[in-house]
Amino acid sequence: DFQLMSAGSGIRHSEYNPSQTEPLSLLQIWIEPNEFGTPPGYQQKKIEARPGMTLVASPDGEAGSFVIRQQARVWRLELAPGETLEWALAGRHGYLQMISGELTANGLAARPGDGVLSRDEYRWELVATSASQALLFDLP
Repeated sequence: DFQLMSAGSGIRHSEYNPSQTEPLSLLQIWIEPNEFGTPPGYQQKKIEARPGMTLVASPDGEAGSFVIRQQARVWRLELAPGETLEWALAGRHGYLQMISGELTANGLAARPGDGVLSRDEYRWELVATSASQALLFDLP
């Protein structure tokens, strides 16, 4: 599941695992908004894992994605072993956050928990060395 919270003008928040027996893994990602003092908001939805890139968040809610207050896009990435994906950034910043598996991003190895940032490469070649899940960020 994915959740999006916008603190806006203020919000109280806490996170916990309600299960006494099942472990919980989560990523908490912060993207600075392009406007401040807006009303707080909360969205939650299940975004099914699909091969390739699935849009998770965008400024306009494209393809049913979460609406965020920033000129940024976030994708969920799923690659099978040996699969290659080209990602064009068009002069923007790119960030990859590994969730599971192993892949290379322009030849740089990435494993679970690793992050890869690019400020000046316009094209990434992602090659999965094992079944891999990651988040991709297209940032201003």
